[in-house]
Amino acid sequence: MRKLLTMFALSVFAPASYADAVLFLTQYLGPTVVVDANSPQNSCHIAGCITYIGPVGDWNVNVTGLEGSASAPAYMALNSVDTHVGGGGILSTYFAVNDLTANPSGFLTTVTGTGTFGFGGWAGAWGGANNQLFSTVTELGTVIDFGFGISGPDSTLGFNSLGPEYSLLLLSSVGGSYPETGSFSAVIEAAPEPWSVSLLGTVLLCCATVRLLRIVLPR
Repeated sequence: MRKLLTMFALSVFAPASYADAVLFLTQYLGPTVVVDANSPQNSCHIAGCITYIGPVGDWNVNVTGLEGSASAPAYMALNSVDTHVGGGGILSTYFAVNDLTANPSGFLTTVTGTGTFGFGGWAGAWGGANNQLFSTVTELGTVIDFGFGISGPDSTLGFNSLGPEYSLLLLSSVGGSYPETGSFSAVIEAAPEPWSVSLLGTVLLCCATVRLLRIVLPR
């Protein structure tokens, strides 16, 4: 199931004619829904917020994407409440933002999920130095599994090598074989600065250890 979820989610190309922030939902071999801030389907009327409540094929969803300001420490959140599928299937949800200019040393992605026993999936974050919406050029950390009961919060860290202006993408793909219900949350934000310092220290320590081994060990 995980392999199928991943292959499907990363093979879908959402329309690139939108700007700023877009919420894109699609069912495997089924319909798609695209919502931006000005769409009539958007149920959230707060700046930086997009909410879609309604059907996506066999799924009934309540999904919200939140974005911070372009120049503030990068922050995005993708939340789904009581997502339900009647007869099984795969649903992928994308929340994309571009024109970001914050420059943290890294990104911290945190994922939490709850659901019925057969509800599960994964979520992850990607960035694009090309500043294109829905870019999956650079994976930020690793994808995180959730569901099948209660899981998380689990976090992953990724370096920021995206440049002065870039895009970010939060992507979640969920599935179930029977009627299932679940919720998930995925958040990406600027990594705490001590993380970069400690990571640099770890790298230097590893380099020193390797150098010491080269000196001590006989040839």
